[in-house]
Amino acid sequence: MTKKGKYTLGFAVGALLFCTGNYANRMRPISCDDCYYDYGLPFAFLREGGFEHGRYILWPGLLGDLMIALVVSLILGFLLARFATRL
Repeated sequence: MTKKGKYTLGFAVGALLFCTGNYANRMRPISCDDCYYDYGLPFAFLREGGFEHGRYILWPGLLGDLMIALVVSLILGFLLARFATRL
């Protein structure tokens, strides 16, 4: 596998980890109909619920999640491209 292919694989694995974590956080069971629940890992990017069942995007959390996912995916891609020898 070429160095570019290894980098792409590492980046995709990092992005998939964040997507899976956020999906699992979103699908957790809700035990209260009138409560607000925040969704997102590591920062909350969506608030939903309440008596009127509103849905609000939390922009600082969304931007923070995107930045962390991007940085971690870039680091994983770099490490895999640099140190993976058997791929």
